[in-house]
Parts: sequence; structure tokens; C-alpha cells
Amino acid sequence: MGKDKGDKEGVKFQLQTRKFSYNPLLSRKQMILDITLPPNKGTIPRKDVRAKVRELFKVADENTISIFGFNNKFGGGKVSGFCLIYDTIDTLKKYEPNYRLTRIGLGKKRGSARKGLKEKKNKKKKLRGKSKVKQVAKKKKE
Repeated sequence: MGKDKGDKEGVKFQLQTRKFSYNPLLSRKQMILDITLPPNKGTIPRKDVRAKVRELFKVADENTISIFGFNNKFGGGKVSGFCLIYDTIDTLKKYEPNYRLTRIGLGKKRGSARKGLKEKKNKKKKLRGKSKVKQVAKKKKE
């Protein structure tokens, strides 16, 4: 649909959209993004891509934009991924998975797994090095 060149903070890239559609049931616009990278440059940060999409589609709040699934094309120079632009933050929170909300900064970060915490606790119980030698020496004296 749109074609634009970005030059935020000296990073220039070309952004194209394809397969654009509006999904009224989920109240969002969805599309595939094709990013053409400048030669001999690394990948563009997601923050810059979101800013460019916001500018291109005149989105009021940048937090309503969710981008994911970027893959580099063989040979380099081109990256494609998926973009969702929700109408409101409430619909974004309702339909987006928690891990994507966390990337944007709206979701809750998961704590450590229970099993991992228990394994760590039990590993701490085991003595190592000099303290283990001292413990064994105490037992022999008794």
C-alpha cells in the first residue's frame, strides 16, 4: 500500500506494505511489512520500524502497533514481517498474547519457574570446595 523512506537518527530504510486488510471483528489493520535495508548496514531496531509505521498510517498512539515475525531474505538487504495496528489499547490488550504485550511494555513479565527455583535451592545446599573438605574432616573426627 504505502512506500516511504525513513531517516530517523541517520538510519535510512524503505518500508513497503502488502496484503493490507482491515479486520473489523478484531478492530485492527493487519499487513505484511517489507523493509529494504541500506547496503552494508545492520538490521533496523523495532522501535524505528514502529515509529515509521506510525508516521505512515497516522496512528495516534504508538503502543497500539504490534510488529513481529521478521525474517531476513536470503542474500540480505530485505526483511519482511507482520504488523498489526489496533484501534485502541484495550483491544490490543484483549487480543494480543502476553509475550508481545511484554515486548511493547504493556504486559506482565513472568516470574521464574517453580521447578527452577527448587533446583537452585537444592544446589545451594550442597557443599563445595574447602567447605566440603572441612565438613568431611569433622565427620571423621566424630
